[in-house]
Amino acid sequence: MPVLLAGGLGAMITIVPSTINERKKRSDYSWTYIWYMVVRVVLGSVYAFIVYSATLAEVLPLAVPAEPKAAMPFLTVLGFASGFSDRLFGQVLSGLITGDESSSEKKGGADSGT
Repeated sequence: MPVLLAGGLGAMITIVPSTINERKKRSDYSWTYIWYMVVRVVLGSVYAFIVYSATLAEVLPLAVPAEPKAAMPFLTVLGFASGFSDRLFGQVLSGLITGDESSSEKKGGADSGT
């Protein structure tokens, strides 16, 4: 499925540069960094699948093109974006599931003293 591959590719693009830099600094943890990259790529694919499914089920209010030739590239780019922004996606999904406010809103409420 091209959407899953696009999500994995997006996650790989975000994680590879930072992991390579860390791997050079700490060569004794190289296998840990490799597994970290693999897990992040798999998670990027999972995020892409979730966004793909939510879009087709009309849970996400996105206008998917009606033509099949135009819909697949649109969904593939959407999958890439969800994999690329996997950290943000995880935070948003966690907030939706738990119903928590964002951390900035929590600080604002805690600092007000009321």
